[in-house]
Amino acid sequence: TMVRCAVYGLARDDNAVIVGLGGAPMLRDLNHVLKVLTIAPMDTRIDRVCSFGTIERPGPIDRDQAIRLVRRSDRQREGYLQYMFNIEWLDAQLHDMVVNTGLLSMDTVVDLLAHLAQRPELAATAESRDRLENLALASRVEAALVNNAGIWIHGLRVTAERGRVTITGEVITDDDRDVAEETALTVEGAREVANELRIQPPPLTGM
Repeated sequence: TMVRCAVYGLARDDNAVIVGLGGAPMLRDLNHVLKVLTIAPMDTRIDRVCSFGTIERPGPIDRDQAIRLVRRSDRQREGYLQYMFNIEWLDAQLHDMVVNTGLLSMDTVVDLLAHLAQRPELAATAESRDRLENLALASRVEAALVNNAGIWIHGLRVTAERGRVTITGEVITDDDRDVAEETALTVEGAREVANELRIQPPPLTGM
């Protein structure tokens, strides 16, 4: 079984290489981004965790624990991508290329991706730059809203178009709508907010 093993990212000038699972569905329509899925045999992944551990648990780690960590990570990533994007986490069609790091060394992979990032097929266009800026602004606004402890928005979705931010979802009160709009306008690059949040009071209880 071949599974994802590592995440790398690099950029050269206006071209970019995205290696990772969440980046592919988010940036699928950007022509100057190369979407790469890295894989390796399960035994190779387990050996790496035994030797080096994980971000949370530095190595060395015994093999039984490494197996549990790898399997848990796979379940979490699979569930996250299914929930966020409704996709199969190892669908090769979401990516431009698949790289087996069980066969190729890390240095070889990095050199390969750095070379591909220079290819004319990945040249940025004015349209693709605009789309990337819109995505970045929408992400910044969404992060600001999610991290605002004063409000909670169900089904939050944020889009942006050249400084105009649209917020959709459900809140409990009019005050929440106002706070959300004010919060969005504090984000750099947000010049205007289309507040499409709906008021959805909590259900009555005890009746």
